[in-house]
Amino acid sequence: MTALKRIVLSVWIISSIALGEVDGQILKYNDYHEALPKAQEVLDQLNATYSPDNPARAYKLVRKKEGWSLLKIAYFTTDSVLEEQLFYSAKKGKYLNLDFPKATEVNVKQTFRVSLDRFLKKGIYYGYPGWAADMVEEFEEQSLDDSLLYLLGRAYDALASQLVRKSLNKRGQLNADELASFKHNAQLCLASFQKLQDRNPNFHTLVGNIRTKQSGSCANFWFLSKLAGQNSLANQFLQQCDFNPALLSFGKNLLRSVAKDGILFTNGDNDTYPAWYCQEVLGFRKDVSVINLSLLNAPFYFNYLLKQDPNQKLLCQLKASHFTNPVWQVSYFRQDPQLPTMLASDFIDWRTKESPRKLSSMSIDGREFKVMSFPSQNLVLPIVEGDKRDSLQWKLNTSVLSQSNLICIDIISCNKERRPIYFAHSIGSRNEDFLWLMDYLESEGLALRLSPNFHKPNVSGEVGKLAIDVCFKNLSEAFNLKTLKDEESHQDSSVYRYVMNLLYIYGRLGLALAKEGRFEEALKIVDLINENSPPQLYPPNYFSLKIIETYYVAQKPLQARHMAESLAQEILGKFPHSKDGKLLPISDPNRREQSQAYFFKLLVELVKLYEYQDGYEDQEYDLNAFEKDALSVQLQELNSKMKRLN
Repeated sequence: MTALKRIVLSVWIISSIALGEVDGQILKYNDYHEALPKAQEVLDQLNATYSPDNPARAYKLVRKKEGWSLLKIAYFTTDSVLEEQLFYSAKKGKYLNLDFPKATEVNVKQTFRVSLDRFLKKGIYYGYPGWAADMVEEFEEQSLDDSLLYLLGRAYDALASQLVRKSLNKRGQLNADELASFKHNAQLCLASFQKLQDRNPNFHTLVGNIRTKQSGSCANFWFLSKLAGQNSLANQFLQQCDFNPALLSFGKNLLRSVAKDGILFTNGDNDTYPAWYCQEVLGFRKDVSVINLSLLNAPFYFNYLLKQDPNQKLLCQLKASHFTNPVWQVSYFRQDPQLPTMLASDFIDWRTKESPRKLSSMSIDGREFKVMSFPSQNLVLPIVEGDKRDSLQWKLNTSVLSQSNLICIDIISCNKERRPIYFAHSIGSRNEDFLWLMDYLESEGLALRLSPNFHKPNVSGEVGKLAIDVCFKNLSEAFNLKTLKDEESHQDSSVYRYVMNLLYIYGRLGLALAKEGRFEEALKIVDLINENSPPQLYPPNYFSLKIIETYYVAQKPLQARHMAESLAQEILGKFPHSKDGKLLPISDPNRREQSQAYFFKLLVELVKLYEYQDGYEDQEYDLNAFEKDALSVQLQELNSKMKRLN
């Protein structure tokens, strides 16, 4: 953080509220976290002992002061609890009996529908509506170790965010008391994170180091303040953002991947906040509309999008009023024989019009609900590009559509002929992550452009077709990778995830160019990524294999073998060795060791393919029989030390 930003942040926080702390013993995270069984252990015990009374129902495990409780959740409202039973008592130190059917070998075994949030596994109190207030009540103004201080900051963040979201969903604005409470908790959150950053700048969080987390919270508070119409307050929060330079480069490179006036769908904190910051503070590529898919499930966010600047205003058929009833925020598939296929615009139009056909009666928990349905899974989207008219047809391969899904279909349908549509690569790798449109996406860098051109991926795991020429221009001329070598960048796990995205797209493009015989361009691409993200800064991973293969195909076997051997040493260095350098026996390899061993195996097979089966004849390299090759010997030794490989 620059000195000026640090001073501004400190003065602004201290002038409003002081983060108190009493002298005395420092409270330690492990003393609280280890007091109860781990989340996965509790879930395993639950499923081994009981079966749900209704397999279709969603349940929640929550960690409270009293211990682990199982919540029965009402349909359609995730924060409405029908029943709560304490499963593990902190006071008694044991599991308690639950009022559920026993799991027996005679009956068909059913498991509880419970997902374990990553934060649930790390939190002290978490998973229920009052967890943040409980954290603050227990730990504020205490001397805390790093982990507890981080969790306290998370609690303040949750209190501030939940208050604004709830008020905006209810009334569309904050009253004076709510605004004061929001500012109070937001400032305490940032004060906690700043204190943690001062004493441990490398503290790791779920989204990166503490600097990235603090900047993300500032961006979140900026966004919430803007939604609430508090533009002056929003600007104060935005000025406190201090993103890692590499993350700002990621934000710029993501925006550079989008054509002029494009619409870009993102999904997480680290692919949304840096892009927003680049637009709002740096004035970079403000022509792009960055839309967060996860936020689209909130009515207040949809309202916000519809009120944007007229030059960027989105065209939509849907309105926030179509989702005011929580029951209508989810739609269920009910096939209409008369509508086997629908235009996407008609699909949305069908939802907006009053019609008894779109409502179904459902009796749940003794109450009658009118639930929304949709009549067809097969959609057609006409696309006009200049004088060319085309269309794409795709299937919504699901029986349930969320509010976010429906709005995304609406935005695509209404804007496809006005503005290019993109999805960020970082959204995911599954077809459902991209609204089941993966067969119509073309990679132009860190973003995938929607096109009418149908294609199936040639390689398992590849997302979208590669738009080779556009991608080459973006990656070789537009992208800036220099910040990856900054010391502060390669110590942040969020930057490492960004580098994985880069290695994937640079390696994929390099290999595609090489296989087309465009060796000079292929080598330019892989040299660029290797120069800026060397293995000593960023650990090897699966995507490095494409870069090695590019060197082989582009007839640079020495560079390929050098990189392969460097990666091999990096991988082998992660396993236990004796003092004389030999691998020690691994009696029960963990998941990471198995993954690294499998990666090593793929690396050896790649070298074998290009050097010993295709028979490179290079006078400068001694090609012995592969069985005697150093890489092969190391693999055989590694295999002998492990019980199994994934």
